Amino acid sequence: MLTTKAAQDALQQEISLRRKFVSLEESVVLSLLHTQQHLDRLSETFFRGYGMTAAQFNLLMILWDHRGRPLQQTELADLLVVNRASAGEAIARARRLGWIRRSPDPKDGRAWMVSLSTKGASALDRVKGPYYRLLAQGAKAVPKEQWQAALGFLHSFRGFLREARKGTQP
Repeated sequence: MLTTKAAQDALQQEISLRRKFVSLEESVVLSLLHTQQHLDRLSETFFRGYGMTAAQFNLLMILWDHRGRPLQQTELADLLVVNRASAGEAIARARRLGWIRRSPDPKDGRAWMVSLSTKGASALDRVKGPYYRLLAQGAKAVPKEQWQAALGFLHSFRGFLREARKGTQP
């Protein structure tokens, strides 16, 4: 396994950092952000090959997971792992492509309910297998113990971020 110093040195070169890291924590956060950039680039290329974006794939997966009930459009936007603007774009494009069905919310005339259409389920079926195969390839590149440690770390760090965000609200 790579030592902390070796990992920091590699990251320092990859991001062209011309100074030492202030702390281990700084190097981890920068590594996380840099990794996210790589993941975004891979996602963009991968999903483009299936005629969709990562946000649209996420939207279809959420609707598949909630296929027993339509979701209010604002609820769906909150569940998407993208910003609100990207959520709106993904929903609008999915609607134009016929991947989702929209109907008025019977409890709130201003709101829309969204569900997965047959065409959306077919689009999702085309990409799910290759997507999970790509994840499996990534899983082989990293020892299971590191995946488990990363999951625990990220859970704890998200908890901190949620609390820190509350403290910064006006």
